[in-house]
Amino acid sequence: MPVAPRRIAAAESAMRGATVDTLDIAATADAAAAGVDPMEDAQYDASFKRDLTRTVVRRALERSLT
Repeated sequence: MPVAPRRIAAAESAMRGATVDTLDIAATADAAAAGVDPMEDAQYDASFKRDLTRTVVRRALERSLT
């Protein structure tokens, strides 16, 4: 099954109206994690994949704002 990036509406909503100075990165990352419904597989469960989503979004936002 091919993997493709997708938009996470919950994370977009958490960012809407925010500025660089007011963006709550942790809340946005949490919203992204809550907004996905990952499939489990033999290697990783859904909880791990949600945590991975949270970490990737947080790191991407931190790097883009520095």
